[in-house]
Amino acid sequence: MLIELSVKNCFVFNNQIVFSLDPTNKEMTIYGPNNAGKTCLIKCIQAMKGILLNQRIEIKSNLFFK
Repeated sequence: MLIELSVKNCFVFNNQIVFSLDPTNKEMTIYGPNNAGKTCLIKCIQAMKGILLNQRIEIKSNLFFK
């Protein structure tokens, strides 16, 4: 079970973000305005799953930050 995920310089996340879940809650909803990074958060979760399953993955760094 995913309880907490910390991401930095992955996809559109330049600064570190922490995505935390309450393990007693059985349902999860991700919401926010357009272009807030919801899809990139899902991609980060999928990348973490691939890492844990020893799959070959490609994590892209933030291309918009210099």
